[in-house]
Amino acid sequence: MVAKGQAGTSALASHLKKMHRVAAPDEEDEILLRLARTHYKSSQTNYSELDNFVAVTRIDAHRTEPLDDASALLLADQYSENRAVYPYFACLTGINYNGFQNFFAFSAKLKGMQDLQVNTVLGEFHALTQLLCLAQESGALEEKRAGELFGQLTGKFGQAASPADFASASLELLRKLLPAGAADPDEAIRNVLLGRPSPVTFELEGTTYQADWIASRDTDFRHVLEQQKVTPLAVLYRLYDSAQNLIARRGDATANIRTLEAASAALPAVEVPKTLRVKGKLHEVLQIYEKPKAAAEIAKLSQKSGKGKLNQKDVEKLCRELLTDVNPQVRVAVTGILYAYYFRPTDLLISEDPLFLRKHEFVELGSGVHRSPFAETPELQVSSEEAGSYLRGGFAGFSGTAGRVAGSGPKHGAGTDAVFAAQIGSLRATNWRNVGDRAPIILGLKVRLAREWIERAARDPGLLADVADSALGILSLGRRAMLLNGLQSGDWPAVWQSVTLSDLYFLSDRYMARYQSDPWDSPVTRYLRRFQDDPSVAQLDTAGASHPLLNGCDHAHLIRLAPYEEFERMLMPTAMAERVSEFKLYLMEYADEAGIPAAALGALAEPVALGVLRKVQMADMKDWRPVALAYSTLEDKNIQAVLH
Repeated sequence: MVAKGQAGTSALASHLKKMHRVAAPDEEDEILLRLARTHYKSSQTNYSELDNFVAVTRIDAHRTEPLDDASALLLADQYSENRAVYPYFACLTGINYNGFQNFFAFSAKLKGMQDLQVNTVLGEFHALTQLLCLAQESGALEEKRAGELFGQLTGKFGQAASPADFASASLELLRKLLPAGAADPDEAIRNVLLGRPSPVTFELEGTTYQADWIASRDTDFRHVLEQQKVTPLAVLYRLYDSAQNLIARRGDATANIRTLEAASAALPAVEVPKTLRVKGKLHEVLQIYEKPKAAAEIAKLSQKSGKGKLNQKDVEKLCRELLTDVNPQVRVAVTGILYAYYFRPTDLLISEDPLFLRKHEFVELGSGVHRSPFAETPELQVSSEEAGSYLRGGFAGFSGTAGRVAGSGPKHGAGTDAVFAAQIGSLRATNWRNVGDRAPIILGLKVRLAREWIERAARDPGLLADVADSALGILSLGRRAMLLNGLQSGDWPAVWQSVTLSDLYFLSDRYMARYQSDPWDSPVTRYLRRFQDDPSVAQLDTAGASHPLLNGCDHAHLIRLAPYEEFERMLMPTAMAERVSEFKLYLMEYADEAGIPAAALGALAEPVALGVLRKVQMADMKDWRPVALAYSTLEDKNIQAVLH
């Protein structure tokens, strides 16, 4: 009732007072109509206040504890200028009001900084925030602790006065994310994100196979780091810790300086080829990484140490200059970890362009247009000129962008670019460690239950009426009529063509809610009711897709969306692409039938999906039926081809 779309944080106190005086209308429709009719303009883009309302309710729906009034109002008022980071807030469900306040204060501070510095700082912020999201999702961080660390990150970044401060804040925050006492920070961050290798053995059609998703991901992870020449964390921490020791007069000064010299020599230098035509701000960015200047500051320290003329003020000044010089390397290190997580060494943009990571623009450079640093969603900027393709934006809602990078290589089925990006990106954003062996079993039971219900409805008018009622909102009116007509006429091909696997899954939910006792005796319902309170039911969320556009977040959710046909009317193909990103459901149902352990699914998912998607031929970007049909053809030979 009181949010004003793009009000400043200074207006928050008066809005809170006004909120307590406002009497809510008798009907909520009046509020929603007002939101839909009230429009405003921000950064040359038109919004309605309904956009702000939906963004906040999406965040609130993810949380175990609801947003307090002040946080909800703050998020509503700040949406248009900071909308690109709201997927982070949907993941970091432990952020409190102080954390949100710290973030928006930091956001306001960035507007007074130069583009090149903002680009480095945003790289560190986006990477560290996404690492917090992934650590919480993997279970390495509890939601409250992740929220606390986000508050500390934004607080320190808001107080930072120099590049050296940003480097220190980044490395200190990352250290808190790692297990206490970790000897190798690079190995520790891989374990946080991927886990430890765990091979699993199983049989399929009489042949024994072994799969280890984590081991293969670990290999790919390391390979991407090598291809993009990512600065190792161990090198940065040796530099940082030795510099801090010198500032605090800890340990032997000569030994610390020698450590600085050795670590400085290990910083990767990436030269820009002379044949590459790079101009403007991008040229300035890439120059930072050509020849690290850290050695110059260290040489000064070494010379003064050798002469016994170490002055503490000089030491502190040179160490801060060193950290200033190292800050871009910190950006490369933390963003490189995210590249290694989302990309594969076979992605052409990764394997053929060693500068791809360093070209990443976290804020648009050189355009002359001053936009909010958090208003742009991540995008792949495709170009065959000058320095070539690169990424722009942060890592919030990054799965689709990761899919577009993956799709920049070999061609797939006609018209499937958006579907390919959404589906492969969703698979890459999936933490398969969250799936246990019971989850595919429960999924299989739910699908069988829906099929039984439909089959029995053909012989029982009462059940037919219940199916007709329950299908509303799950099936479009056209497919619902096709289902009911097929059941009445005995046209079973039409019946099964009218429903997809996800339709059956959500029909089974309607069945369980409708019937307290079963209308017929079935082993399927008996077993399924035993599992109702099983923790494995929550793991089924992993079978869902990432929906940055449709649900405002990047982690997997198995949620009921509108029927496919509703998305045919939308102009942008991304909505339909996210809607049909259901391959994981088909893979998990197949695993249940074939007896493949859940631990093997991560290794199978992407290569099997690639084989299926290459066969899809869509009439246009909104033709969803061939995609669902292709998923339904998953069989032993698809799996065996990958396993062999």
